Amino acid sequence: MENRLKTFPAIFIFPSLLGVLLPIAAAPAMAQQDQSCVITLSLIDEVALSNLEFQLDYSDAGGQIEGSGRTAVCRHALGGALAAFNDEDANQRIRVGILRLKQFSGPAVLVGCRFSYDTSVPVAADFHVSVQVAARNGEDANVNPLPKVQVTDIECPGQLPSPTTTTTTVTTSTAPVTSTTLVVDGRCGFPVTDGEQPMASDALYTLRAAVGLAPCAKCVCDVDGSAKVAASDALAILRAAVGVGTPFACPDCS
Repeated sequence: MENRLKTFPAIFIFPSLLGVLLPIAAAPAMAQQDQSCVITLSLIDEVALSNLEFQLDYSDAGGQIEGSGRTAVCRHALGGALAAFNDEDANQRIRVGILRLKQFSGPAVLVGCRFSYDTSVPVAADFHVSVQVAARNGEDANVNPLPKVQVTDIECPGQLPSPTTTTTTVTTSTAPVTSTTLVVDGRCGFPVTDGEQPMASDALYTLRAAVGLAPCAKCVCDVDGSAKVAASDALAILRAAVGVGTPFACPDCS
């Protein structure tokens, strides 16, 4: 009888301890927070363009655009457009180039980029956009004043945009370029400019040549040496315009 009295209280104490310990043991591990957002940039002004270059400064946002250089995790939203990205991690800015054969106009979503933040979710005021080139008909910087591009949405975590054909457009002009002259014996990748690096106008002219709207010798516009002038050549030139180009390989002029 003495042994029963000693063990009897333990029968009631043990279940009470289980009631405290079991919920702790069964609690799931806390999931790691996804500290990423999709930053959407849009053309605000109702202006017709065929090529556009701008840069996004994210030094005040406390984080980084995912990827680096030409591998930046970004996607354009304009159907039928070509886009190039150059994420300069050291300078905390990304350079963007867009061109399209059919002119586009605002308001319209241009691109989305995935951004990983350090501690706080960024807001639009943390990002600063500056437009370098906004042009049409194969020229450079011919729109005055320059149109406004700004961050219009930040979604965390968010989805990158998909190119759509619903973007506001105007009819493509097939008139020849009058303010620039094609240099028949020009340098590889420079059908209309003669600077140290090609510009978006060179890429746009090459795109026109690829679809038969403009003449261009292969030794000038066939920058990948594929024996034909194609949209891929225009994209390669556009990438060079934003600083992530690879060496051109045009065939010799003969």
